[in-house]
Amino acid sequence: IGIRQIERRAMSLANLLRERVASIDGCALLSTTSPESACGLVTVGVDGWPPAELVTTLQERFHIVGRTVRGPSGVRFSTHFFNTEREVEQVAEALAQLAAEGYPPQ
Repeated sequence: IGIRQIERRAMSLANLLRERVASIDGCALLSTTSPESACGLVTVGVDGWPPAELVTTLQERFHIVGRTVRGPSGVRFSTHFFNTEREVEQVAEALAQLAAEGYPPQ
């Protein structure tokens, strides 16, 4: 389908995730929103959640895969052309639920 189409799709999904994360109380968007610097990678933090615990909980409870990163310390998600808008929404919904529950989970 071509590299430009792949890039546009990944960016569109990453922008959707950025928008959703920015609207969730207790979640912090740690990635840039600058169009010149943004890419298909989105890094987030959830108040009170250590990144490693967040990664484990997302995997075990929601079957969502992210990875810890440093600088800034958070969880990174990668969007690509094969992902769907629904998958992005599922990530946002899981993050919202975990932010509402707090850490440690009750």
